[in-house]
Amino acid sequence: MDTRDRIELGILGVLADGDAALPEIRETLQHTVGRHVTAGYGSLGPVLNDLEETELVVRIDGTYTLTDAGEERLEELLRTPIDDVRDLPGDARLFTKLTFLHHLPPDACDEELAALADHFRQAREEWSEVHGYHAAEVDSAVGFRRSLMDLNARVADVYVEWIEELRERPHPRT
Repeated sequence: MDTRDRIELGILGVLADGDAALPEIRETLQHTVGRHVTAGYGSLGPVLNDLEETELVVRIDGTYTLTDAGEERLEELLRTPIDDVRDLPGDARLFTKLTFLHHLPPDACDEELAALADHFRQAREEWSEVHGYHAAEVDSAVGFRRSLMDLNARVADVYVEWIEELRERPHPRT
């Protein structure tokens, strides 16, 4: 998911919560995903214009409303897989997707969460293998490499635990 797609996802996610004018969209994005989605007028305006031209949103008196096609596009963006989470714990793609994932139907949301948990489990295994290599090959007094591998594994564990907690909660749309 590139920067433009993250901006599009952010706008569509905000509008899925309710109609809004550009300043409200910008403010909401700044408060929810600010550092992960460029929320300046220079970034949001052109994307909103494109969304309006492709009839994913409509604008009436300066207020934008999500169309049925816009809801479909939001779902498509939310279902875009994030295949590699090894470098993503604070990555914009992951954070933006998680911010708006509740807009998927309950079963689809659970599928996406399960897939992300699986990716983090796989990443944890890979980090553990690297950690094992470093434990055997690298002197612990040299730098922080071994500790960083351990930290990566811990972060993956925390994400899996958090995702599993989310999956146990009632879906916001039910």
